[in-house]
Amino acid sequence: MNDSMNDKIQGVSNRLKRAKQNLDDLREQYKMNPDLLSIYEPSAVYIVNQIESKLKRMLSEQFGVSLQPEQVEQENVDIWVRIEGKEFKNGSGPIGQIGTYLTLLNKVNKQAMALVKEKMGEKIKLSDLPSLNLVATAPGSLKLGLNKPQVETPEPDPQADLFNGYKGNWELLKESLEESSLVSQGMQLIVRSIASISDESVSSELKQEYTEKSIIKMLHYVKDLTPSSRSDIDYVSFEGNNIRVNNNYIKTTKETRKLISEYSKKLAPNTEYVEGTATIMAADISNQALIARPFKFNGAEHKEIKCILLDTVPAEDIKNLLNQKVELSGYIVFDKNRSKMLRLEIDHITISDNNAF
Repeated sequence: MNDSMNDKIQGVSNRLKRAKQNLDDLREQYKMNPDLLSIYEPSAVYIVNQIESKLKRMLSEQFGVSLQPEQVEQENVDIWVRIEGKEFKNGSGPIGQIGTYLTLLNKVNKQAMALVKEKMGEKIKLSDLPSLNLVATAPGSLKLGLNKPQVETPEPDPQADLFNGYKGNWELLKESLEESSLVSQGMQLIVRSIASISDESVSSELKQEYTEKSIIKMLHYVKDLTPSSRSDIDYVSFEGNNIRVNNNYIKTTKETRKLISEYSKKLAPNTEYVEGTATIMAADISNQALIARPFKFNGAEHKEIKCILLDTVPAEDIKNLLNQKVELSGYIVFDKNRSKMLRLEIDHITISDNNAF
């Protein structure tokens, strides 16, 4: 091996050590804040995997032996996400965009899981929901293998009595199984929501399982997982053995985003789910109502909008919202001609210190 190649391999090896150390530091720094960890960890894991793959390719080329990353069998991956575009080739792409997409996918899956729990009659904070794990990459434009959390099978506590020791651990196992199932149901809801815009049978199933508002909320979020007109990404496809769509596969294009918006308007002509910002200028505590001005969303600014809190908020918390700039999301209700906003039905509101109600 010549000195030039040796220096290159050593340089990549050093980068890999730094990337792994950065990942370890990240996990240590945010171990008490899983919500933030789920935001930053995917891109750090991807960087480690990419540098490791590059090092193994270099060693393979130099020594003429296969040192490629161990392939993960298709059946051992819950869902494959393939990203295609001019910047995504030979299994790699811009790290920033990939990290951003993985973060967005986890965010949307948490929204989907929250809707699944809501259907069961339970409200849960997004920060309390589990994340998908990046477990594999595969050849192609860029193919990412994602898994739900591993099911933990704890050993019984030898210090506890026989019955209670096993009972406590079976409860932990049950919680782990439920968490794993919830992540799968979230991804299924994402993929089925995308499929529903062109598959009438999937659309009918979702209408039977979820309320109209839940569906348009999900469509709002899954739209961001499809390529935008200005993106370097041309196609995003989803594939898995248990995603509950035809052929276990669906492919989205830049046109898909527009079709989702059109389908959502057709489904609920006078209602739209939005995310925006505003300052709360007045409150009617007894009626759980707010006045927000100006209200900004989708790049536009509106002078004022009346807001209704969908979930009951304590009086003191409503008082704390006054004169605060907030981030809020919910359902805008329009008049029958969709020319005037009548109200915003808020299902999530966050003030500047990130306390959510």
